[in-house]
Amino acid sequence: MCTVENKGVDIVLPCSTCAGECCSQAVPFTKAEVKIIKKKYPTMLKKVSVVKMDGLPGFLLKKKGTSFTTQDIMNDNIGQCVFYNNGCGIYDDRPKVCKDFGVIPEMKCPYAIPKESLDV
Repeated sequence: MCTVENKGVDIVLPCSTCAGECCSQAVPFTKAEVKIIKKKYPTMLKKVSVVKMDGLPGFLLKKKGTSFTTQDIMNDNIGQCVFYNNGCGIYDDRPKVCKDFGVIPEMKCPYAIPKESLDV
């Protein structure tokens, strides 16, 4: 579990016991993030294609041999992030959107717990 601040309130994110809720949506990567991943994780990238989707910011990574449309992305119908396998395979270099999940109000983690409710 990790503690973060959200709107001035400390919250606990149960990441170590979660099944990758934040990883089950389209994960956009910036050009700089794709470069880092290509450099640091070349073996993992052999199984992945980098795709620029029309009308969407950034890039998406998909398993080679799979396909999806912009509508699939909008409907959260593309499956888990290609780097998720019982945990994040690129955790130290995960994209900013992943770091922001559960921390900013627009990307609320459904499993977050106010820290004060855990204090005894």
